[in-house]
Parts: sequence; structure tokens; C-alpha cells
Amino acid sequence: MGLQFANFGPHNIPMGGLCLSSFVLAMKQDKILLVKINNRDLWYEEFFLNKAIPKVWMDKWRLPATHLKIGEHPTDGAKRIVEKQLGVKDYDLRLLEVQSHTGESSMYKGQLHWDICFVYSAELRGEPKANEYVAEVQYRKIDEVGVNDLGSGHGWVLDQVRKKV
Repeated sequence: MGLQFANFGPHNIPMGGLCLSSFVLAMKQDKILLVKINNRDLWYEEFFLNKAIPKVWMDKWRLPATHLKIGEHPTDGAKRIVEKQLGVKDYDLRLLEVQSHTGESSMYKGQLHWDICFVYSAELRGEPKANEYVAEVQYRKIDEVGVNDLGSGHGWVLDQVRKKV
């Protein structure tokens, strides 16, 4: 197959899908904040969730993240994460990097899926808490979180950041 550029219209989106997401990395010393989904229907409405493949997210720890809404700026997505998922109103955000990941789609076997991830660091001035979206919050040592320990491929995002630190 020849070179294909990322100029998408109705007929040239990768067959396995394309996701644009914001991620928020909140640290306490050498620990990173992780969350678990509380109510999948509420999560779906506010942050999106592929309900067709629960094995990639159900009961798994994940980074605070969201799919972007159409037309939403990645920073606004990151603010939505901090305020709604984490319930923190006083914070600072900084864009760390933009990541690009490709691999086989978990929903469409044999098809390419592409993730573009806007990764932010957050300084939280307040403690994140469980709420209607998040069942549990936990800080874990960043070096003890493996690539496959997090749901929805979030380990890839963390691993790429960790390689640069």
C-alpha cells in the first residue's frame, strides 16, 4: 500500500477507527494517579466508552482520560477530566506531549486502529475522590505500573512518558 496521509473524509478513516483523546497525569512524588470507572452509562455520556468490548476497561485501573468531543480543544478535554472525573476545581495543567499509537483494533480484528493522545500533567490542589464517574482513585508507584496493568491501552501512554523521564 502506498503512502497514506492523515487527511480524513468519509471514505478514508482507518477501518479499525481513529480516537482523539486527552490524558491527565497527576503525580505525588513517585506515584501516579489511577482511576476505575464507576457507572459505565454515565462515563459513556461524558467521556465515551466502547461498551462493545468491556474486557478492555471493565474493573481495570486506567489513567484519567477522555475521548475528545467533536470540535473540542484537547485542553478543554483535560479540564473536563480534572473537574468531573477527579472532582478537583483548583489545578494547573501543562501539555507534556502528543503521542501517536497504531495497532490492531480490539473491535475490528485485522484492521488498523490509530490513537492520537494529548498528554497533560496536572498539579492538583485538592484530593481526587470517588464520585458518580469514578468508583476508586489510587496513587501507585509509577515504576510498578506495567504496560498491561491498565485498561484500554492506557499503559502505552504511560510507558511512552516514562521512557522520557
